[in-house]
Amino acid sequence: MNEFTYFSSYTEVRDVYLKEITFPNGKVEFKLSDRVDIEPVVGGFPLTYAKKIDEIAISTGSATGYVLLKKYTFNYDYFSINAGYKGKRLKLLSVTEGSGTTTRPPYVFTYNQLELPDKDSKSIDHWGYFNNAPT
Repeated sequence: MNEFTYFSSYTEVRDVYLKEITFPNGKVEFKLSDRVDIEPVVGGFPLTYAKKIDEIAISTGSATGYVLLKKYTFNYDYFSINAGYKGKRLKLLSVTEGSGTTTRPPYVFTYNQLELPDKDSKSIDHWGYFNNAPT
């Protein structure tokens, strides 16, 4: 008689995102939105997308009432090599600081416009840098 033993394991990974930090004299809030450069998690409904931070708001006060001190707003776009998740990369275009009714001029970022490889490209050298060699 043959005896067989089978082992099975199951791993589930879920992203956890910080939405708020409260402390005795105030709070910090994080406003998030979906990213379109990372494939959503399949297996549940609705689909679960990776997030990006759109805004950080810092307030003073307590649970009975908060007053906004500062707000940072992030503006994004994507490097697009081709359609789909593999060909897109998130890029930060600007950060705008505000406090109450005053808004400062945004900090603007520029990028080298060289074409990026797909995320799963095998065209890398010994040190892991893209070398544009055919796979």
